[in-house]
Amino acid sequence: MISARRFIDPDASMLAEAVQKWFEFYDVERTRPVDKLLCQAAMRIYQEGYHSVDEISTVLIATYVGILATRINAPSSAAVH
Repeated sequence: MISARRFIDPDASMLAEAVQKWFEFYDVERTRPVDKLLCQAAMRIYQEGYHSVDEISTVLIATYVGILATRINAPSSAAVH
């Protein structure tokens, strides 16, 4: 049997592993919205020059401190700034 992992881009696999480490560190259940936010953040971190699982997961953990840090204000907010 051929592993599906073999066909995944190594960078994508590394980013997914870094995001998984965030979920494990904060002991948070994966949800689609949080997963999407963290994956996008991991890609930005990668583009900034961090290229290892440990580097990216460390920045994610330091930047998004727990589940509350992943909450996004609703775009329909009536707040005036």
